[in-house]
Amino acid sequence: MNLLDIHIDKDELDQAQIIAATTRKLGIQLNDSLISAISWMQLAQIKMYQDQFDAAIPLFETSLQLYFSHHYNRYAALAYNDLGYTWGRNGNLSKQAEYLLMSIYIYEKYYPEKYGELGVAYSNLSTVYYGLNERSKAIEYAIKSLAFKEKKGDIAKLSIGCCNICQFYSGVDSSQAEKYLKLCIQYAIQSKQDSRIIHSYTAATNFCNTISRYSEALVLN
Repeated sequence: MNLLDIHIDKDELDQAQIIAATTRKLGIQLNDSLISAISWMQLAQIKMYQDQFDAAIPLFETSLQLYFSHHYNRYAALAYNDLGYTWGRNGNLSKQAEYLLMSIYIYEKYYPEKYGELGVAYSNLSTVYYGLNERSKAIEYAIKSLAFKEKKGDIAKLSIGCCNICQFYSGVDSSQAEKYLKLCIQYAIQSKQDSRIIHSYTAATNFCNTISRYSEALVLN
């Protein structure tokens, strides 16, 4: 973690902006397009954290034009991911999906061992497509997310992922919804996290009510 990241995590955004601006000047002085692109991305992230999405988007785009759109590295993956998030917060889910797919492409091609990042990216992508009413894509990417979460060994996130897939299948395929609901509960219990266990049983109660299995819902409640 670099100094700028620390200031962002502590919400010391004014100080973070000073550091990012200094980095940008250094990139110009050294004629280093990578340093310049990183600084523009960092300035964009600050605007993103301030919920100034209209201001963040052109800054992200500048970082891509300078370097990341033709030099794929972990910073490029992050820039595409965060630009996608920013478009989503700005109400454009199609743009969010477009940039998330670019981020995933970079991770899969150059950093396939980054199971955690890929699991989160696919999970976010599935949520975006669910928001776009493209349920089949939402399910497809949610299942891909599970595979990476399993490789990562993150039991709690596996529970959340299975619960999400249960929701995606609800009203369409009850047998598949119930299959993933059972996995959601199984992983929640394995995680030994009270919040996850409570969440899984709440999901089970809602599912049973949805399919009119009220006696089971009462037992779970």
